Amino acid sequence: MSEILTRIRLPGKRHGGFMDRGRHTAAAMIATMRRHAEYQKAEAEAVLSASDTDFRVDVVRGSCVQRVIEVLQTPRLHTEEKP
Repeated sequence: MSEILTRIRLPGKRHGGFMDRGRHTAAAMIATMRRHAEYQKAEAEAVLSASDTDFRVDVVRGSCVQRVIEVLQTPRLHTEEKP
């Protein structure tokens, strides 16, 4: 038997939705989607306002457990987290 999910999407948008396990109210799903959108907006603004030299670029092995193989670029400001 398949599990029950509640899906929310914005019609006409290719990547405008998500699903959560269980049965949720429309109001709860809309509030959650708006929180996700605020987070994504902040992330997008940070990426768009950063200069090219602010990024760290690595070549890694593995998608779940990542091991750095080569560092292509270190950030200009060396306040980075561990890879």
